[in-house]
This record gives sequence, structure tokens and C-alpha cells, in this order.
Amino acid sequence: MDMNSQERDGRMKLRNFATAGLLLLGQRLTLVVLSACEAEQPPARSPSSPQSVLRAPIYVSTGKGPEASRLAERLSVALSQAGYEVVSSDSNDHTLTAEVSVTLRENHSLLQVRVNGKVKQKFVAEATLHVNGTGQILSGERIEYNLDDGPSDQNMRSLLLAIRSPAVQEYLQQLRLAQRADIAREQKQAHDQELAKQKEQFKAKQEQQHQDDAAWNQVVSSECTTPTQLTGCDSVKVYLAQFPNGLHVTEAKKALEAGVPIIAQLTDARDWATSRAESCKSPRVSSDCEGISSYLQAQPVGAHAADARELLARAEPKLTALRKAEEKQTKEAEAKSERDTERATQAQERNDKRKAREQCKKECIGGLCFNVRPGAFEVCVDRCVQANCDSN
Repeated sequence: MDMNSQERDGRMKLRNFATAGLLLLGQRLTLVVLSACEAEQPPARSPSSPQSVLRAPIYVSTGKGPEASRLAERLSVALSQAGYEVVSSDSNDHTLTAEVSVTLRENHSLLQVRVNGKVKQKFVAEATLHVNGTGQILSGERIEYNLDDGPSDQNMRSLLLAIRSPAVQEYLQQLRLAQRADIAREQKQAHDQELAKQKEQFKAKQEQQHQDDAAWNQVVSSECTTPTQLTGCDSVKVYLAQFPNGLHVTEAKKALEAGVPIIAQLTDARDWATSRAESCKSPRVSSDCEGISSYLQAQPVGAHAADARELLARAEPKLTALRKAEEKQTKEAEAKSERDTERATQAQERNDKRKAREQCKKECIGGLCFNVRPGAFEVCVDRCVQANCDSN
């Protein structure tokens, strides 16, 4: 029997005894494929057509062992050739996860297929595609290939068909529709918020205008334009402070421009009236011209500034004499006060000594001399006072 006949017989025997079960050997190897939705594309009409397939970036992870690395590399190449974007690192924002498990299977039955004296071994790969984070399985595929030959092109096409199956395409389509709905909802929410903001701003502006008009209605601009009192423009100033950009700023500023010079004249007249100019004409004390000095400080170019300076010049000699006389009187008063204070202090000291002697004498009478006989009592008291009271 030639080699090909032996291989065909071995395959038939393996199919006949497949239900008897096979022992699993070797290490279980796992590939994880992470994907996230790509840019928006038209809905897929035929999953088998690369132009209509909805794709997403895919990450192919390499499990332990050389076979896992080889299969991961083959799968990455196949995905790239099929138009998928294969990323080189893991990411947390993927949408789908493809798990591919590869198991080494060895035939331990009596009818083993041998080639050159070695038993042919097979790899079994099971691929499942599920929604990341939920465990919802969308698709699955199982392939078998010989250890020596590796996965065939048909095997890889089967895995690709599982990744872009109708169920996966339907899920991606629904996901994109949901994303569009979310975007529309967010846009509507932003639009509603903007409208609410504009409405609130409009309402606030109306309220501001209402307050502006109400404040201006309290202003009598004619009192500022032609003021008769120093407070004639106070209400206009208050309005400008509250509403520097108000609706009536122009009117308010015009009223101030007209009223400020008049108020300056009124202020000058008030300061001159309170300066006591008559007292400065014939001063009796040095302070009789202080009102004129205050007027010149407040109104250096006032209507009466020249008269004020002339008054001060005329009164200065007399003011100087008055200041000297007042200084002399102040010194005399201070000296008299010091003398009076000293006399009062001395009188107080004498009074304190007198009271202290009387208290001491009482202590002698009630203490040391209390039990002395009448004939010697006065002598005892006198000696006690001399010894204890007069010495202080």
C-alpha cells in the first residue's frame, strides 16, 4: 500500500471513530481580538462583499506558545488584506472582543494515521465574537488543521466570515444607529440649553432695562440742569454709579455738564458765607481768621479768593500780636496751674498726716495705754504718740 492510500484509510477510520472521543494534549492557547467602531459607512448589503462590510479597528493579542504567535500573525495579515485596521496595542475603548482558542489534539485510537512513522496531530481552533463587557456572543467558528501543515487559506476565510457575519454586521449597524440617536439627542439637548440660556439672558436684560427706567424716573434732571441746592445733582450721580452703561447715560451726563458749574458756584458762596469774614476784619482772638484760611484751601480760585487773601494780609499784624499775647496768657495760666497743683498737693499731704496721727493716737489709747491707771494714762498716751505717731 502506498503512502496516499494509507493516509486516506487513516482519515476514514478517524471519521468512523470520532464519536468515541479523543484525549486532549498540549497547552490551550488564546487569542483576543479587540475592536472599536470605525468611521460612519453605509449599511452593509452583503456580508460577503468587502465593500459593504462594516469594519472596526482590531487588536490581535498573542497567547503563549509559538503556534499562538503564528496564528495571530496569520490572522493579522488576513484582517489587513480584508480591509480591517489592525492596531498594534490594546485599548480600553474597543467594542467587540474575538477570542480564538487553539487546542492541540492527538489521536490515541488503534487506527492512527502515521506519516513516516509519526502520528499526525491536529490543532482545533474555536473562535467566538462577543460584545465587550457584556458577554453577548455574536458569532462563532471552529476550524481544524494539521500540526505540520498549519491553517489553510480556507481556515482563515472561515475566521474572517465569523468576524463579519450578518449578526456582527447587524449589531454594528444597530450600534451606529444608537450612536446617531445619542448624537441627535445631545444636539437637541445642547440646542434646548442654548435656547434656555438666551431666554434667561433676554429676561435678565429686560429686568435690567426695567430697573434702569425705574431708577431714571426717580431722577429729576431739571434739578441738576439748573440746581438751586448743593444736592441738586446727587440723584443723577447715583444713577450713573448704578447704571454706568444705562439707557439714560447720555441725558444724565448732559445734566451734569450743565449743573456742575452752577453747583460749584453755590459751593463757593456757601464756603464764603461760613468763613466769618467780618470777624477777620477786626480780629479779637487769633482764630478769628481761620474761616478765611479754610475758604482759601477749599476755593483757591473762588469768587472771593482775592478778598480772602487781602483780609488775611491786613489782619496778619494784629493776629501776630494776638498769638503772642495768647501764648503769654497760656504760659501764665500753665504756671498758675502748676502752683495751684503744688499747693493742693502740699495741703493734701498735711491733711493725710493729720489723719494718720489721729488714727495712731487712737491706737495708742485703745492699745498700749488701755489698762494704764488714770494718773499715768495721759503720760502713756503722750509718750506713745511721740514714739509712734510724731516720728512718721
